[in-house]
Order: sequence, then structure tokens, then C-alpha cells
Amino acid sequence: CEIVNYLAAINYTWHTFADPDDHDNEYVKSITILGGHYAVFGEDYHVEHHLRPGVHWTKVAEEYEKRSESYRKNKATVFEDTMEFELFVMILLGDMDALASKFVDLSGEFPTHEDKKRELRRRMRAVPKPTDSAKEGWSSNSRASAD
Repeated sequence: CEIVNYLAAINYTWHTFADPDDHDNEYVKSITILGGHYAVFGEDYHVEHHLRPGVHWTKVAEEYEKRSESYRKNKATVFEDTMEFELFVMILLGDMDALASKFVDLSGEFPTHEDKKRELRRRMRAVPKPTDSAKEGWSSNSRASAD
């Protein structure tokens, strides 16, 4: 039972963040961890797992490096010097200061600690399910591309 809870916490952490204005932006709705404490099977490059699921886990860091400009343009959710469960505890406790201190702003759009906290809070809001009339545009609005 404990392992199920642990795996659920990790999965929740990988997908906690979303851009309410761009639901399909995979760079935001999956996390990347640079300099992670436990890089098991390339899990710290979780965006790569979604964008290129066929890439062997030993190559995901290279894939990230090749596409760093896409991560920047898409305002990716990137953290550094941490691990998934540590992020989970920060999320659970609502410790926005700790989350912001680990957040890496590749885009340059969130230069201050307060800007980072505000953006992370925005990304943690619930994203409503589209109404039937909006479902058609649900996927077409995404600016995130796999390159």
C-alpha cells in the first residue's frame, strides 16, 4: 500500500502544473528537473517522456539539450537541485517560497522570486474541463511543439 501512495505522489508531482491558457503545453504540464538527486531511468526529464516516448531513457538528457530553445519558448516548468518527492512535500505544504527557489525560469519572464511564486500558483490552479462547444479547439490552441 505504501508504494502505491508513493507512486501516486510522484505522478501527481510530474503533472501538478499546467498553463490555464494553453492546456496542451507539454513543456509546462510535465516537469523537468536539472541536477536532480535521483535520476532513475531519466525520470527527471519527464517532458521528454511525453514528447518522445520511444527515446531510450539513457538519451533523454541529450534530447533535452537539443531542444533547450523549445523549453525556453514554451516557458517550461523546470526545477533544479531537487527530486520529485521533495517537490511533492513543498506542493502539499503550499510552500511557494521553497518551490520558487527551485524553479528555473528559462524564459526570463519571471525574474524575481515573487514573479516565480505568482507563476507557479497560476500553474497550480485547476484547469477546467472544456465545454462541448470548446472541445474542438482544446488541442488546436497549443503552442507547444515537439519539434
